[in-house]
Amino acid sequence: MNRTLLHILQTPLLICILCTLGLTSCNDAYSTLGGSLRPERDLVTARGDSLIFRAETIPLDSIYSRSAISLLGQISDPVFGDFEASYINRLQCAPGFTFSRKPVNDRIDSVNIILSYYSGVGDTTTWGKAQVYEITKPLPKSRYSVDDLTPYTQGAKLLGELTYRPSDTTRVKGLTIRVPNELGERFLKASREHPEWFASQEAFESNLLRGLYVTTTTGTGHVISVYSTALRIFYTYETKQKSSKGVDSTVYKPTWEIFTNNKSLYALNSLKHSYLEKLLKKPSPDGKTYIKSPAGVVTKLSCSKEELSRLLHEYEKMSKDKKDFGWVINEGKLQIAVDVPNVDTHFNPPPQLLLIPKDSVAHFFARSINDPLVASTAFVSGRYSVLERNYTFSNISHLIEAHMRGNMVTDADGTHRVTKDLELLLIPVATELASTPSSAGQTVAITNLLYPSAVQLKWGAKEFKLGVIGTGFYNRR
Repeated sequence: MNRTLLHILQTPLLICILCTLGLTSCNDAYSTLGGSLRPERDLVTARGDSLIFRAETIPLDSIYSRSAISLLGQISDPVFGDFEASYINRLQCAPGFTFSRKPVNDRIDSVNIILSYYSGVGDTTTWGKAQVYEITKPLPKSRYSVDDLTPYTQGAKLLGELTYRPSDTTRVKGLTIRVPNELGERFLKASREHPEWFASQEAFESNLLRGLYVTTTTGTGHVISVYSTALRIFYTYETKQKSSKGVDSTVYKPTWEIFTNNKSLYALNSLKHSYLEKLLKKPSPDGKTYIKSPAGVVTKLSCSKEELSRLLHEYEKMSKDKKDFGWVINEGKLQIAVDVPNVDTHFNPPPQLLLIPKDSVAHFFARSINDPLVASTAFVSGRYSVLERNYTFSNISHLIEAHMRGNMVTDADGTHRVTKDLELLLIPVATELASTPSSAGQTVAITNLLYPSAVQLKWGAKEFKLGVIGTGFYNRR
């Protein structure tokens, strides 16, 4: 029986399984479906079991991001520890760029760096100071966050700074930092004398502007989520305009040129956490684990190879004929309880979690759901509910089964065993849904959650049991 056919049979089969299990209480002994009506070689058997998992908190040093969003600011949190974020952004080159108008007397009126942001975390009534630097060193071609930007900011030139309070910008959420006009004059001169500098992104960065380093120097009350970092060059141009009498007259009008970042350009995010020792304490005396993101700590779930082999042997016991007997795990619901949030924390629980094999994390976010083999063994929880306080994965059976089959060997006596522990990570993520009518509601992207969040999960003193339902069948010849 091939796998496609198994999937076709699973829905009605599961209904029968649940009814059978209900009639036999929670007995782990398997039952025969249709045994009095079908030949022995056609029998399908079902079994309810539980797998023992361990949960622990481990560090996650960096995250991969394709987003144009960066974090800026500092938070001092008494529950989950401190968090500090800064970043270096590159600005998009405009191929063939020239000033759209001729500045009067080749004069630049002003130059601003504008930081547009969605929202803030923490006490947004507190003051902070933002600084913008022009960097001179090339950036690594990497989308992974780092702890320290110092290697890339040596020799950086301070362009401007601004003392701000996020709550001051209740309508248009943006910070405008004035920088020297010389920067705009440099762009004007380059557009005339060196048009080749705008021929490619590499030429633009090598000759004109490597990137902008944005950081904060004071204030530990908030972090803002910056979705756009833009350079605006303001100037005045001269034009002709007819008066009400039809006579041409000279008028002067303001305009600007703009360069901005976007998600096609890799940025470098510094995500620094302090005082994580309490969260990483092993073993947790109260049976709790932690998640603090981005790039802080996550929860690891482990099921030993011995435990998985035990389940495999239980399936083998369903038949005396191991050669022609097959099995599949149909059901495995994981529901994770969340502890009551501490009133003193600035962090909220992440909206969704990704459950993924530990050895798949390195390449998952680069390939994401575009790679079926990667996506088939990663599961996104339902959205966190404040009322129910839990994360639910409706069915992770395929993840467990794929690991068992991919790490299974056959011993001399014909029995099978699993050779590798199953290690899973719970990571905060954001999902992007399709906006077209034909694909509405379909997930088109899964990314690391680049937003401050933290949560405490409850498991029990040492371990927890995950209930699974499996079925066995003969491969008919």
